[in-house]
Amino acid sequence: MEASQNGNSIDFSDAEFAHYEADEAVKSPPEGRDACQAVKPSRSPFECDDDYPRVVVTLDARTRVIECSDGIQWAIQKHYPKAKRRWQSIHYFRSKAGLLFYAKSDAPELLALPDWFPEHSPSDTSHVSAPTTVAADPVM
Repeated sequence: MEASQNGNSIDFSDAEFAHYEADEAVKSPPEGRDACQAVKPSRSPFECDDDYPRVVVTLDARTRVIECSDGIQWAIQKHYPKAKRRWQSIHYFRSKAGLLFYAKSDAPELLALPDWFPEHSPSDTSHVSAPTTVAADPVM
C-alpha cells in the first residue's frame, strides 16, 4: 500500500497500515462529542489537577491533603493558580503524627486516618527487597 506525502511516495506494509487504522479509530471521538470530551476522563489521575480523585481533605482554598497516586503516602499540597501545575506537593508523610504536625489542622478527616499509611506499617518490611551483595571484580 502506498501513500503520498509532499509528492513523495511512502510504502506501508499491511501490518503498519492496520496499526495506523487502529490508532485512528481510537482517536476518533464518538458521534456528537468533541475530541476533548472523548479523551478526557471525568476525574484526573494527575495529583496537580483540581479534580484529582484522591483528595483526603481540603483544609482551605490554598491547601489540601491527598493520597499520592502511587498509594504509598499522604501529601500536603499548596495551590498556585497561575502555575502550570496548579497543585504542588510540599510535604510527604507515612505517619499521621507527621501529617498532623505539618497540616496544623484538627480536621475530622485527618483525625480519622490510621496512625500509619495503610499500605505498609513501619514494622512491615515485606515491601523492602533484601540487600544484595555485589562481588568485586578481581584485580589483575
